[in-house]
Amino acid sequence: MNANFQRSSSTIRKTGCSGILCLLALLGLQCTAARGGAPSFVNENPWELQTGGDFDGDGRSDLVIVDKATGVYRIGYQLSPGVYTWVSPRASGIANATGLGVGKINSLSYDSIAVTGPDANRASLLDATNPATANLPGSLFIPSLGPNISVVLDIGGPTNTALDDLYVASIYNGISAFRETLLRNNGGTNQTVLADNSVSYLYERADAVLLHTNRAPRLALFARNTSVSTDALNLFEMSSGAAVSLTSVTTPIAPQPYEYVTGQFTSTNPYTQFLLYPPTGSNFLEYQVTEPSPGAYTLVSNNVFTVSNSIDRMFVLPGTNGPRLLVLFSGDLAATVFGFDGQHAPTVLQQFTAVPGEHFTGAGALGNGGFMAYSAPLGQNATARFTQRTWTGSSYSNSASGSLPPVSGYSASGNVMQFQFEPFVTNNPVLLRLNNAGDWATTPAISAGRFRACQPVQQHDFALQLHAARR
Repeated sequence: MNANFQRSSSTIRKTGCSGILCLLALLGLQCTAARGGAPSFVNENPWELQTGGDFDGDGRSDLVIVDKATGVYRIGYQLSPGVYTWVSPRASGIANATGLGVGKINSLSYDSIAVTGPDANRASLLDATNPATANLPGSLFIPSLGPNISVVLDIGGPTNTALDDLYVASIYNGISAFRETLLRNNGGTNQTVLADNSVSYLYERADAVLLHTNRAPRLALFARNTSVSTDALNLFEMSSGAAVSLTSVTTPIAPQPYEYVTGQFTSTNPYTQFLLYPPTGSNFLEYQVTEPSPGAYTLVSNNVFTVSNSIDRMFVLPGTNGPRLLVLFSGDLAATVFGFDGQHAPTVLQQFTAVPGEHFTGAGALGNGGFMAYSAPLGQNATARFTQRTWTGSSYSNSASGSLPPVSGYSASGNVMQFQFEPFVTNNPVLLRLNNAGDWATTPAISAGRFRACQPVQQHDFALQLHAARR
């Protein structure tokens, strides 16, 4: 079986173990039975987080776009095969969002969403099972301050369950600013801390990734500024209930910090290839996952490939005949889909240009080589339009296009105020920021017990949250 899915295919499926595997799970070892799909890969630009998942549990993969500034998310539900319906923006409660994860948080029958941002000092766990109505989010608080990434994946250990768990990194922890928190998830707001540790570097671009077609996902992330001139792409094993380093490769910081995508591009090779690239560069590096001994993975530099223009972003498009590469070029004004087998230089399949007056903002992979191209007017960063590209066997056709429900500063109005000093105690508390939280009503009930001064989000910074009765 060729795992041609990059993480835009629907979900991690945590299947039960049997026999000896079940005994190993009871002893605290992770069950490595094959999941029913690859984890959802989160693509990111400076303004949005984009991925997919089966949010309504109908067996079809949907799409989601999170606006970083407001935390608002928009879902394109695939209510019938190949037909996507985009619903109105919904508030996640996390303004200035930086982290997005998708997986089986509350149910094995549908995917949930985890959004986090350091200023909110929490993660929002969101179900989106109803296309007509937004579900109330649940809040996840961790011992550390300023969570900036949230990854949904299986974490092993003796208390493991069928549901996915959460890996959260944070950045507001004083002198030793960076920490990681691993949480056992039992659904709803029932999460327990497995580990809460200091780490040496800022962690970004974290995702659950397959290293082998038929094995459980592992954690991949970039550790930034590991030296004066380098970052490091790190892979971690989570089967013991802790994040254990597997392997890493260094990348230069200049001209731009590197990004990555992954896939099984070689049909005869069940191990993953990582493609690393510097935005604004014209080349990408291929690293092959190898396993010299059982459970010991390494990343081996395999090749360097060059394309004709400077790369803005890369996406992997899963397909029955192997994954393809979608590359945005030229300030997001042009795009090309390449055939790529992991061994030879990519070959052009079809080229696209943005509609005059617009630029590409990203893409969502649809399976069978298709994709949803996102775009916006020049000068605007939030995705405003979509174009659905379907692979016909020889080329791409435009099967649907239209406008997305717009996002604005009023899509999720503020109800959480952050102050430099504690309000009601200091004459001049200094309002720093007005955030929003979608799990509270729009009108606060001003009465005893309805106001709560929360723990500092930084030293001398306080958040006043206006709690109103839930409807």
